[in-house]
Amino acid sequence: MANIHDVAKLAGVSIKTVSRVVNQEPSVREPTRERVQSAIDKLHYKPHAGARLMRSSKSNLIGLITSAISTVSRDPVKAGLSSIHIVKGVQRACREAGKTLLIIDTEPDETDIQSHIDVLLSHRVEGIVYVLDYHRMIAPPSAQDVPCWLVNGYSTPVFPAVVPDDYFGQQLAVEYLVEQGHRRLAYVGLAAELEAGRLRREGFIGGAQAAGLANDEVQTTFGMKFGEDTPFSVLPTVLEELLRQPKPPTAICFGNDQMALNAIPIIESLGLRIPEDVSIVGFDNDMAIASAANPKLTTVALPYQRMGLVTARKLLQQLDEKSKAGAETYPIKVAGEVVPRQSVKDLTA
Repeated sequence: MANIHDVAKLAGVSIKTVSRVVNQEPSVREPTRERVQSAIDKLHYKPHAGARLMRSSKSNLIGLITSAISTVSRDPVKAGLSSIHIVKGVQRACREAGKTLLIIDTEPDETDIQSHIDVLLSHRVEGIVYVLDYHRMIAPPSAQDVPCWLVNGYSTPVFPAVVPDDYFGQQLAVEYLVEQGHRRLAYVGLAAELEAGRLRREGFIGGAQAAGLANDEVQTTFGMKFGEDTPFSVLPTVLEELLRQPKPPTAICFGNDQMALNAIPIIESLGLRIPEDVSIVGFDNDMAIASAANPKLTTVALPYQRMGLVTARKLLQQLDEKSKAGAETYPIKVAGEVVPRQSVKDLTA
C-alpha cells in the first residue's frame, strides 16, 4: 500500500507539499497540485484519516460512556434494559448528523468516570454523553470546554441532563386505572433510597389526588429493600396484608416490571386471579418481562431510546450553535406512556 513518501517521490515534491494538496490548502501552485494528484491517483494513495483529523478543527467524533455492554455477561435477560436503548437513540442522532460514536464501556459500579472522559478528550471528541445505568444524581463531571451531557441521571449544580419523567409516568398509570373504573388503588413501590422510587410514589399520590380519590381509597407501601441480594423478599407479606383487607384494592401499581412479575405467583397463591380479582400495572415496559408474564403485563413505558435521541440532538445543536448549554431548565424530562395489555380489568364494561 502506497504511503505519503511514495507519492512525494513519484511527484518529485516534498512530503509537506503532498500534505498541502491532500488538505486542499490554497498555497500550492496549480501545476504542482496536478502533478501530486496524478501521483496519488496512480498509486491509489489513501490519506490516513487520523492524520487528517490532527489537522482538522473538527473530529466528527462524539464520545459516549456506558455500562450497557459489560452488564450483558452478568444478567443476559435484564442486561442493559435502559442503557442499550439509550445508546441506540444516541447512535441514531449521531448517524443522522454524520458523526461517529466512540464508546467506552464501564462496569456498572465504576467510580473513576473522569479518567474515561480524559481518554475521550485525548481522541478530540467534540462532545460527550454519559449514560447512567439508573436514574440518580452524581457529581458533575469535568470535560473542559467540550459539551458534556448526562442521560438517565442528573447533577447539581445545574448540569445539562436528560431524565425519564418518573412522576408523570406513574400519574398516567393512575389516570388509566381510574378510566377503567378502579377507585381502590394501592402502590407497592421501589426502595425509598432510589430516585425513581421516590418520584413514582409521589406521582401515584399526585395522580390519585388529581382523580379525586379519597384517602381511604389509596394505599402506598414498599415492596423492595435497597441493597439486598433478594430485594423483593418482603413482597409476600406486603401483598397478603393488602389483599386480605375487608376492602382490598382492585388494582395495584408496582414500582417496576420485575416486582410485578414476582408478585403474580404470590397473588395467585392467595387464591386470587389477575385481572379478574385484582388488576396489576408495572413500570418500565421491559419486553422480556411484560410480554412473557401471564397475563401479559400492562405497564408504563420508559422512553429510553427517545431520551438518548433527545440528549444527542441537544448536544449536536449546542455544537452547531457554538454556544454553551444553559438556555433550558435541567434536567430535561422525557415522558413515557401507558402500554395496555391483559393485566387490567375494565370495571366500566
